[in-house]
Amino acid sequence: MDEHMAMFSECLPVNPTPFLIKATELIRENGTDYIKSDQIKAILWVVLAQSYGQLALIDLSKEWDRLSQVFNK
Repeated sequence: MDEHMAMFSECLPVNPTPFLIKATELIRENGTDYIKSDQIKAILWVVLAQSYGQLALIDLSKEWDRLSQVFNK
């Protein structure tokens, strides 16, 4: 399976490892700006859905505040 197409599967994959490995490989091959590509964003969509839930709405500002409180206690 192409990792960037997994977001369109009927069920969400449970293992983030192959997605993170593929993203790392593509960024190494294409340079760090490749993180902005749609291919990487599709891979990251799967990882974020695995982490937060498929229907989550993630506000990065609010999440930064929350994680700041968690790690800066």
